[in-house]
Amino acid sequence: MNEFDTKRDGIPVRIVETGEEFNSIQACANRLNVDAKWLGKVVRGETGFNTCHGYHIVVLGGRYSSNPPPDVIGRPGQRIGVLESGEEFQSARECARNIEGDHKSVLRAARNNREYKERHFKLIT
Repeated sequence: MNEFDTKRDGIPVRIVETGEEFNSIQACANRLNVDAKWLGKVVRGETGFNTCHGYHIVVLGGRYSSNPPPDVIGRPGQRIGVLESGEEFQSARECARNIEGDHKSVLRAARNNREYKERHFKLIT
């Protein structure tokens, strides 16, 4: 049992990227520190609600439990390159996690040719 699981059983969900499973949407919302109503919209795939903090949430045993179809996954992130090291990342969020920074600042630095955390970034098309 997960430390975030709630006492009552609800709709069981899983975070696709991490594999974490929860006994309810509320438990998952507690783990991600978001509103359960918003997370429910992501789980149901309502228009404009594809991910929650970059994570894809699916219902366990539901039709998207193993691999969500491409139209549910959401838009791809903007690829980012670090000029000093030559590293390339699939998204600004992934790059920011790697350098322990903020994804918005990484994007801003890449778009405006500015330095952030003693690094320079470029957008990869």
